[in-house]
Amino acid sequence: MPKFLFLFFIFILALQNQLLSQELARKGTFGIQMEANSDGNGIQVLKVFDHSTASSLKIRAGDLIQQVNGIDYKEVNPLVAAVGQWEAGKNITVTIERAGEEQILRGKIVGKPLETSEYGEVIYGSVGFDGGQLRSILELPKGVENPPVIFFLPGIGCGSLDYYYNTNAPTKLLVEEWVKNGIAVYRVEKPGMGDSKSTTPCQEMDFNYEVAAFSEALKQLKKISEIDADNIFL
Repeated sequence: MPKFLFLFFIFILALQNQLLSQELARKGTFGIQMEANSDGNGIQVLKVFDHSTASSLKIRAGDLIQQVNGIDYKEVNPLVAAVGQWEAGKNITVTIERAGEEQILRGKIVGKPLETSEYGEVIYGSVGFDGGQLRSILELPKGVENPPVIFFLPGIGCGSLDYYYNTNAPTKLLVEEWVKNGIAVYRVEKPGMGDSKSTTPCQEMDFNYEVAAFSEALKQLKKISEIDADNIFL
């Protein structure tokens, strides 16, 4: 093989590996309580939450949001749908009206908080599947070497398994009890849920597609050196 072809082949392999190993971006959060303005000319900010995109932009309660990234918003639902596609670190521009004056605020989208645990280390990762990536969350118990693992498979329906927003969610409490007792827990979002990027939305997949997604996740779980791959329970 000519030298230049060999080098080109090596470059392509390196690029492919780099792309496959890219970290799955955290979804962004706006961090406001809002309602449509009664005059129909924007979105009224009722409350701003700490550690959010809105707080980083210095948005205040009482501000009237008129545009986000150049798009006019007069109803809440379209803005909520747009926020659902935001990724942490991307540029954002918000046009507001404050005290009768227009202001343009620029900054970066702030990602959703990450789960924490009193009993273990929470590791966010991803699983490549069908041209996309599924968010994985592995919780390893503190002080336990190569623990057994429960691969938590969600039931019917489409909902996120990322409980950063509610530490008292029943599933999160169950996970914490297992981890407290020395058992690692592995969760994987369904296609289209949470941070996942998927070619098929959760609402459109069938049973076999879902099984294929979790089968791929199981293959990856078995390669993780920090767990006991011979003791995985579904």
